[in-house]
Amino acid sequence: MISSPRAAEAAVASDDYAAAYRSAFSIDGAAPEEIPSADGGEIRGVVVQEAPVNNRVGKHLDTIAYEEIAISLGANQSPGIYAWIQSMLDGNPQPKNGSIVAVDGRGKPRNQIRFTAGRITEVAFPALDARSRVAAELAVTIEPGGLTPREPASSLAPPSRAKQKAWFSSNFRLNIDGLPSATARVNKIESITIKQSFTYPDGPQSITASPLDVSDLVFYCPEEFAEPFRAWAREFIVQNSGGERIATLEFLAPDRKTVFFTLLLSGLGIYGCGLEGDALKTASSRVVKVELYCENVSLYVGPYNPTPS
Repeated sequence: MISSPRAAEAAVASDDYAAAYRSAFSIDGAAPEEIPSADGGEIRGVVVQEAPVNNRVGKHLDTIAYEEIAISLGANQSPGIYAWIQSMLDGNPQPKNGSIVAVDGRGKPRNQIRFTAGRITEVAFPALDARSRVAAELAVTIEPGGLTPREPASSLAPPSRAKQKAWFSSNFRLNIDGLPSATARVNKIESITIKQSFTYPDGPQSITASPLDVSDLVFYCPEEFAEPFRAWAREFIVQNSGGERIATLEFLAPDRKTVFFTLLLSGLGIYGCGLEGDALKTASSRVVKVELYCENVSLYVGPYNPTPS
């Protein structure tokens, strides 16, 4: 029996693409390693309109634009990737060359995007909730200085596929200096994001980085444990005393002993501490929302071990 061209085409599609695609990421020439997800990184033409002629508007391509690359990371990526993030948070952003590889369900690389002079513009640490079983991921946005069009990657070796460590948004530990018992009762923390933008005043060879924009630290705890936060708010907001504080936020493994990452948060000042939402103000479940501004964030892989002075 001779198959029709359409049937043969469908068989090829089924063989090559039926299984779900995955993503692999690489910087500095390292072998690509699988990551939870990747998106963006395409080249687009910028269309401009011309002056009308005979009641018709002509159009043409003026230049090209590079889409941002959005990736998510797990808890066991290579040290070089985390070091790249650390350099951005430390105020020393480093441009990197790298690639995104699409891998089919059989582990075969199908195509890739290569970027040059990529700079991190945003890092988002996951929102945390003690009652959640959602997998946690670290989201990173990259602004590429240049891109190659998506190209076949069949000649590449299959990327490394280390089993992702179990990392859940329910496993965390917050400790604010001087408030250990109160922060031990915190059961929910909003996502923390750090952003930075870049401008090129004299063309691609010149670059100016904006100051880091660090989001607030916002968290929640049952009202019966919130008095230490309210006391700090009275001192800091009303009496203009009490001072700024530092904190550590640890992202933990399911055993709640192993520390995947630690954020050192400094320059923390409280500006809000009140009951959250009408639905949460019942007599049996009153929740306090605590809002702190934050000036600086540092990332440590594993626990934070301050060097004695």
